[in-house]
Amino acid sequence: AIERQSRWLSGLGAFYVEEMTLTHQGLPERVRVGRMTASFLPVLGVAPLPGRPAAQEVGPAGAADDGYLLSHRTWARRYDADPGVVGRALRLDGLPVAPIVGVLPEDFAAPRDLRLPGEVEVWAPLVLDRTDLNWGNHHLTAIGQLAPGADLAQAQTESNLLLAQIDRARPDYLPD
Repeated sequence: AIERQSRWLSGLGAFYVEEMTLTHQGLPERVRVGRMTASFLPVLGVAPLPGRPAAQEVGPAGAADDGYLLSHRTWARRYDADPGVVGRALRLDGLPVAPIVGVLPEDFAAPRDLRLPGEVEVWAPLVLDRTDLNWGNHHLTAIGQLAPGADLAQAQTESNLLLAQIDRARPDYLPD
């Protein structure tokens, strides 16, 4: 709702972090996996090298993971910085095997997830079903990109007003 109604934000992305077991190619390892919307990296101005961004969002039924992005550190540590890693299969927990589609730049630093801080080793698509919003689900961290000519104070004021409108329309949405 905020992204569509905002004059001061040109983009909005979201993510959350969870722990999963990387069980493919090598010993099982517990890793932090970031689930990101298709707009997450563009909002941050980041493109994976080598490779391509992860899947675009689709709906209403969602989509299976079509690929994963590795952090630069994980790529160097686990795959010896092999540029041929793109296209190799990767398995997380019991999810279907999906290919590695890219590696994030070395200087990429994701916003901090307050629930599970620490470096994210693998990034995967987060596909939201926008036809069935869960208004009580508060696990996503949102990030915004300022529109040209906007400043942070304008965007914060506008976002607070939009959140107040949502709170009036759906009092159960935002906790006190």
